[in-house]
Amino acid sequence: MLFINTEENLKKEKICFFNTHLDFIHQFMPDLVKDYVTGLINNEVLLPFNINNIDLKLLDDNVFDKKLFYCILYVCCREIDSCWEGFFFYIQPLYPALGIDFSSEFSFENTTSPPSDLYSIRQCRVDKPLYTDSVNVNVGFYNKNENFNYQCYDDYSAKEYLVNYCSPKALLAYKNIQYPQAKSDFFLMASLYTDGGISADVCSIAQSNLEILIKNTDFLLIYDDKGLQKKFIFAQPRNLFILYHLNFLIEEMNYFGADQDYDNLFSRSAFHSNFMDYYAFCYQYIKDIRINFLHDDIYTAFVHGGISEESLSCANDFPFMVAKGAFRSQEISKHTSLIPNIEVSSKNFYVPPTNNLTIIGHDNNPQFINRVQTPYSLPSLNVWEVDNVDLYGLGWVCKNNQFISFETHLSNLAFNSDYQRIWPLPKNNDITKVIEDECIIAFNAGSHCYGHYLVDDLPRIGLIKDYLGNEFYDKKFIISKETPEWGKTLLKYFFNLRDDHFIVFDFSKEIWRLNKVFLSSYVTKDNYNFHGYVRQFYRQYYQAGVKPYRRVCLSRALCNPNTRHQRIFQSREVFEYLALSYDFEVICPESLSIEEQIQLMAETTCQIGEHGSAQHSSVFNPYGMVVGTLNPIGDIQIALGRVYNDKNIICYSDSIEWGGPNNEVLYYDIEQEKLITFFEKVLQTLRDDH
Repeated sequence: MLFINTEENLKKEKICFFNTHLDFIHQFMPDLVKDYVTGLINNEVLLPFNINNIDLKLLDDNVFDKKLFYCILYVCCREIDSCWEGFFFYIQPLYPALGIDFSSEFSFENTTSPPSDLYSIRQCRVDKPLYTDSVNVNVGFYNKNENFNYQCYDDYSAKEYLVNYCSPKALLAYKNIQYPQAKSDFFLMASLYTDGGISADVCSIAQSNLEILIKNTDFLLIYDDKGLQKKFIFAQPRNLFILYHLNFLIEEMNYFGADQDYDNLFSRSAFHSNFMDYYAFCYQYIKDIRINFLHDDIYTAFVHGGISEESLSCANDFPFMVAKGAFRSQEISKHTSLIPNIEVSSKNFYVPPTNNLTIIGHDNNPQFINRVQTPYSLPSLNVWEVDNVDLYGLGWVCKNNQFISFETHLSNLAFNSDYQRIWPLPKNNDITKVIEDECIIAFNAGSHCYGHYLVDDLPRIGLIKDYLGNEFYDKKFIISKETPEWGKTLLKYFFNLRDDHFIVFDFSKEIWRLNKVFLSSYVTKDNYNFHGYVRQFYRQYYQAGVKPYRRVCLSRALCNPNTRHQRIFQSREVFEYLALSYDFEVICPESLSIEEQIQLMAETTCQIGEHGSAQHSSVFNPYGMVVGTLNPIGDIQIALGRVYNDKNIICYSDSIEWGGPNNEVLYYDIEQEKLITFFEKVLQTLRDDH
């Protein structure tokens, strides 16, 4: 075991290391290193070594083992209180990404089922009540990773594990640790050494399946520009570095006792330093291990930081369960669909950072730029057949008096206290009607809005249709009493439904018990990151053989003036006049049939307009287009652009004012000079894109 806690031990470890690699040193190392090694071995005197005297840019390409080359330099530099801090950033690039290209979009399946021993994820919350199975359904590491075993330990179960599987020294060290976070870290290291698998920090929320991160590797570590992190580690059982780090903690705990220094023992910097020491001094033991160093930017696409899962075992006034966890045993979509061209419906989905957004003038929402420059991943999409579900409110559902969350914006509006006052979670005696027919819910909280049909409802229902095939038409489709006529027209057009397919639900006063309902994932998560299935769904409606050529300005002149939260662009006439002068067609989409709207977007290479639902019809164009938006109040269109390869240009207002009877109308304006700049940038982007 490596010990470098005293100068005498450090000297012995250096001499042992140099003797092991003496032939390599004589053959490949610079004279400065050879002289240092010879002096140490012959005289046994530790002298300082300055790495700055070595020109690393001149590293000979004939050095067949560059990792060992850097290890020797690190060992030369190592002193009791200092080391070569740059060492890690020389060895990290020498490890390839193991065949995963995170610079491109891809989808991926979960291939391991049932879980093997290595496919285990452990968390430890020593200061929280135990997370039981009923709690785990709401934990991302559980509900996104159906091919993994998940276990969250509390203090009692952690000690029980250490008694059964680890040494008495490990148990004693655990009991002596004063900090809850440090106790958790220590336990995770001990269980990782014993059983292998994944150890994950608290305040970590899995976004999709993690199998792809650990494939083809023996050891996965996360790093950023400060070095290694310890918040997420994958390792094979009996990993020697994990053992070294554990022994370090145990020995230091025995030495310091109650005088523990968190930074020196349990911080990420201590973990990073221990790894560098072990990697360099024990290179012969680690050189053949398949290590994957994953950058934190990529890791956070799969696992977000946050506290939303840290109180799940506490009492909750609004009991809920995440659908993907609650129905995990069904996994109907694992059988995928009856339609042969379905490619990603049951797959996880990854989107890299993109550069598809340009802003004209002042940036009112820097988070939009930050989002497009941040990769994301989404879990596989599922269809579930569920019995005895209660339908209430704005298309929300519950089972056994627990709300079912689909982890998307429209679903999770039910968590809002204002909505809960209007539509509290129903109880059994609240049921007003029982629906015997097998059914599909065809509305939600956004069903008054054309754009929400396009990006939420239609793809969600399409996923169910993919699964059911022709049996889809045997079901009843629940719409709300408030569903607009054009909403029914959309459902009829896209799914070939008839009026007798619909049953009408009055959300203002009814609560229905559905004997059997088909539920499905949404194609978005809370923040409207889109799954690739949205493209796949609309692909069947594309106009074959159409080449985009039109420049279109979508006008809001015919928008319903009675719609709540109206946005009035005071220079609309100027904007549309400029559009005509730049050879754009000005079109009110409400004047077109659905077929005509699809045809229009299929032929459009560039569309501009005020922020609104009409722009979401870009989903009908498979080629990607230039999309210019005035005064966006959200970034749904930008998010769509990431999966459609659109180029988005946005221009915020110069002035805003609230008015109208209830102060619900937003009046905004943009100076003409800024509008001209907007048009010029849109057209320049169009030229560059072609």
